[in-house]
Amino acid sequence: MVHSRGDVVTDLIYTLSQQASTWLGSVADLLPVGYAFGAGMVSTVNPCGFALLPAYLGLYLGTGTERYASASAWRRFT
Repeated sequence: MVHSRGDVVTDLIYTLSQQASTWLGSVADLLPVGYAFGAGMVSTVNPCGFALLPAYLGLYLGTGTERYASASAWRRFT
């Protein structure tokens, strides 16, 4: 069967459209993760979050040690 030039072009456009649709669908699945990561990065460096960052790190990194649990409240926050 002989294909005309228009059929070949139409098939090529159809194939490229399917591939682009598949690729965009896979990228769209990753967008919420990227958006959440970006929002977390922005919230870390905003003035309020940046000022509280040392306290959060100290709280999360220091709570599992015995020395932290036996320290006074003043020592825990300084």
